[in-house]
Parts: sequence; C-alpha cells; structure tokens
Amino acid sequence: MIAFTDITEGYLETFLPGTPKNFKPAKNSHKYKAVSSVENELCLFPIDTSDDVCLSIALTLASHRCTD
Repeated sequence: MIAFTDITEGYLETFLPGTPKNFKPAKNSHKYKAVSSVENELCLFPIDTSDDVCLSIALTLASHRCTD
C-alpha cells in the first residue's frame, strides 16, 4: 500500500522532473495542492481543496491500486 505523507502547495511545473530550481511561474499560473507519497507519487488538487479531502481521496485511490 502507498503511504502518503506530505501536503504541499506549488505550481504544476514545480512538481515536474527537470524543472530548474530558479523556476519563476507566469503571472497567470495557478497553484495546486499536492499530496505526495514516500514512493514519489503525487495526487494534485485545486488549491482550495481541504487537506482532509485531499488525503481521503489519495488514500482511497491507493487502497484500490492494482499491484501485481
């Protein structure tokens, strides 16, 4: 089972591999809330979604994940 640990906020580009450390978002960029796992998996949500809802959805998705 996936263990989700952190909730952070940031721009979409900040969650993508290869984004430079000095990334500056465009003026019309939107922030997202991210729930991340120890396995580097992310679930992204609109910034105004409550932390409890984000965690609940992420944990529900993780519990239904197919593992082979």
